[in-house]
Amino acid sequence: MVVHAIAMPGTTMEARIGDEGGVPAPGDRVRLILKAKGFGEWIEARRQHRRGRLNVGDVLVLETRWAQQYDQDGNPKGPKIEDQAAADAVPRNVTIGFYGPLSIREGSDPAWIEAAEQAYRSDEAAARQQRAIPLADGEDYGDEFADEEVPF
Repeated sequence: MVVHAIAMPGTTMEARIGDEGGVPAPGDRVRLILKAKGFGEWIEARRQHRRGRLNVGDVLVLETRWAQQYDQDGNPKGPKIEDQAAADAVPRNVTIGFYGPLSIREGSDPAWIEAAEQAYRSDEAAARQQRAIPLADGEDYGDEFADEEVPF
């Protein structure tokens, strides 16, 4: 599952796309991919938050306490990793999962709630645009009045 969010002050988790990454600045748009254990923790946190109802502007808090390497078949490989240097030493072609508590709480800062609402509106507008039927180019009007049969 993919959660779209904006980074808030105090964010220390690195965001990465391919080989590029860094700690996002407050207000940067980020995506969090939750699968396996992380997805299960999301389900439980959501169940406990406002009876499962989320609002734009709610705050997701993640803490990383440990990591685990996995082999090609998805089985744990090696001991728990409990420091950043050891996690950084894992080769990029090895799957690694990061784990820790996940919680959801109601947003309380009006400025951050508004920033989340703006990001949501922007995403919704982009989604509507992608679903829109493109209009023909102005130069194609000659074809619109052609005498042709169209099967239906």
